[in-house]
Amino acid sequence: ADISANSANIAANTAGLSSTVDATSANSDAIAENRMNISVHAKSIAWNIANISANAADIAVNAAGISENADVLASHGADISANSANIAANTAGLSSTVDATSANSDAIAENRMNISVHAKSIAWNIANISANAADIAVNAAGISENADVLASHGADISANS
Repeated sequence: ADISANSANIAANTAGLSSTVDATSANSDAIAENRMNISVHAKSIAWNIANISANAADIAVNAAGISENADVLASHGADISANSANIAANTAGLSSTVDATSANSDAIAENRMNISVHAKSIAWNIANISANAADIAVNAAGISENADVLASHGADISANS
């Protein structure tokens, strides 16, 4: 009876060992897969960190570009103010020239020349204002584009975080 009981125990232990070997093999496969996943995640984390650094550099460049565009806009604003002052001065000059023309006939030829010069100056100032307005529109578009890039990098950084 003991031999029969021992045989049954041996059979059960053999089945248990077989099950343990199968489980150990499955665990080894899972460990290998986990190690591979850890490697993939580590590479992904390293890439994300590098991407965050690159985005930070892009943001710094964009911030410098926005600052530069603001300086250019300020410069154009000053140019427009100067042109407006020139137009006012030229208009006053034209008025003065017309008055002088009616005062004496000897000065008419000189006054006509002055009127032509002032008219050309006004035309130049008006053309310059148009050119400045076009520059301002380009700068505004650049600022808008920079803002879009900043927003995109912000989204990237959020995603990376």
